[in-house]
Amino acid sequence: MIKTCLHRVVYRMLATALVCGLLTAPACAALPDTRSERKVDFWLTVLHNNDSESQLIDAGTGLEDCGGVARFATLAHKLKAQALEGCSNCGVAMVSSGDNFLAGPELNASFQKGVPFYDAIAMDLIGYDAVCLGNHEFDFGPDTLADFIEGFPRTVKFLSANLDFSQEPRLQDFVRRHQLAGSLVVEKAGEK
Repeated sequence: MIKTCLHRVVYRMLATALVCGLLTAPACAALPDTRSERKVDFWLTVLHNNDSESQLIDAGTGLEDCGGVARFATLAHKLKAQALEGCSNCGVAMVSSGDNFLAGPELNASFQKGVPFYDAIAMDLIGYDAVCLGNHEFDFGPDTLADFIEGFPRTVKFLSANLDFSQEPRLQDFVRRHQLAGSLVVEKAGEK
């Protein structure tokens, strides 16, 4: 299955980022504060991840520093705050490009508990602006994907630019409600 992408959203964000001097940094590093080095009308920081694949807990003995949603959420919130600190013309967009859950013990625990899935609860706490659908979101069929989307405590936009949901009633309902779309314009600090 072709992995979906943020399509227009990414292209618009990247275009904006190139014009505005987007910051990029490794996930474990602090963002360098180079905003004062350039005069820009708007500074956009895009925080992105993909393939979280239900890594809700650390990777095990000796690998406690790897994986785990608590660590990731802490880092994401820290980087968001750092990007906005002391900057009135700054914005942060948090996006996931898919494969947000994957078969394994954590997802099985979600299936046993039911909706909302633990992955949806965790992703809601991280605070995504947009979540792209990857191939693993379809591993258990369209109804499981619908359960995943339905389980988000707040409305998050899910993106898929190259799929037709017209024959899947539950997913098509998300399309009608504009929660599942081919593109999204995000507004940050009054800028689109």
